[in-house]
Amino acid sequence: MKLPAPRLFLSVVLMAAPMGACATSGDGMQEKLYDATRGYNKALRWSDYDRAAAYVPAESEDRFLDEHQSVEDELVVLDYQLTRLKFEKQDGIASCRVKITWHTDRNLIVRETFVDQLWQFYEGSWYLVDEWRAQGEPLAIFAEKGEQMELDHPYLPGLDRFRDLRDIGLSDDEKRARDKARRKASREASNSHSAPRGKSAAPGGAGAGGVEALPDDEKTSLPVTHPSSGL
Repeated sequence: MKLPAPRLFLSVVLMAAPMGACATSGDGMQEKLYDATRGYNKALRWSDYDRAAAYVPAESEDRFLDEHQSVEDELVVLDYQLTRLKFEKQDGIASCRVKITWHTDRNLIVRETFVDQLWQFYEGSWYLVDEWRAQGEPLAIFAEKGEQMELDHPYLPGLDRFRDLRDIGLSDDEKRARDKARRKASREASNSHSAPRGKSAAPGGAGAGGVEALPDDEKTSLPVTHPSSGL
C-alpha cells in the first residue's frame, strides 16, 4: 500500500522581527528553522531515526536512537502536519506544534497525537531541546508532562540547561568570568588528585615496605644469584 505523502501546514508568528526583515537576514535563521522542523519531522515520519538524531544535541543522540529504535518495528507514522510555528529571532528560540497521524503494526486503528517541540539556534544550526505530547493519544516516543505540567525529559536537556551549558545569552564579560571560574575549578580538581598522600608508619615499627628490621644476631646470610649466570 502506498502511503500518502506528508502534508505541511505553516502558521508562522514572528515575534521579534517582521517577515521581510527576517527572511533577508544574513544568518538565514528563518530558512534554517523551516529546514530543521521539516527535516526532523519528515525523518520521524519515515522512521529515519539516524537522520532525525542529527537535530538533537550531541549528548542526547544515543538515548534518542535507543528510544526510537525500540518501537521501530511496531510504530507506523502515516503523516505529519506542522500546524504552528513561533519564532523569537533575538534569543534564537522557536516552538512548534506538530500533528502526528499513526497506527501500530498490530492495530490498524488510526490515531492522532499533537506534539510540542522547542528549538534553540546555536552556532548556525537549530537544535531540538525539548519535546512533549500536548494533546491526543499518548505515544511512547514522546515525553509526558506531569499533573503540575512539569516536564523532566528522559534525554533532551530542555531549553534552560541547553543554553546554560553553552553560555547562550551571556555577555562577553559574563562568558569570560564563567570561563575563568571553570579553569580555576579544573586546576583545583587536578591539584587535589595529584597531591602526595602523607606517609603513615608501618605497624609494629616496620621499616620501608612494611618489613620489620631484624636484630643483628638474628640476621641470616642469603646466597647471592648473579643475574648473568642463571644460578
